[in-house]
Amino acid sequence: MLYVLPKLYGWGNNTLIQAGKEEYNLNNMEKLFNDLNDSESYLRYTSIIKYVQYYPPRNVTTHCIYSYGIKTTNKIIFKSKKFTKIKRIEYGDGDGTVNLVSLSFCKKSKNPNLLYKLFKKKPHIDIIKSKKFIDYIIEHTQFHTQN
Repeated sequence: MLYVLPKLYGWGNNTLIQAGKEEYNLNNMEKLFNDLNDSESYLRYTSIIKYVQYYPPRNVTTHCIYSYGIKTTNKIIFKSKKFTKIKRIEYGDGDGTVNLVSLSFCKKSKNPNLLYKLFKKKPHIDIIKSKKFIDYIIEHTQFHTQN
């Protein structure tokens, strides 16, 4: 689960979780894990975060494939610091699982070999099952095998 937490790029100081009056963002994750009485998970988080915070290499063709147009969680607000009852959830754009801020991160890359394929209103896991996605992969695989 720690791998899917938002990354600093794009989110920065934006509040992801609020519990009572306490606000948590990616710059105070240690406090969040401590307040959850789960400092062990924070240690795991810090050990893996360096491996998932990257930009695609400039000399490698990279395909940025994602969906948008589906209500996706932006922020979770708990009634208190007990984290037991959700007061409300604030939503933004995305694929129903991952928010558009994270999905569109690849657009910030300066990689000249970056290709985009966007799907409208396709839920996260449904993209890889769709005919359009499969056709896209076949098309780009054939292109590379012919050269």
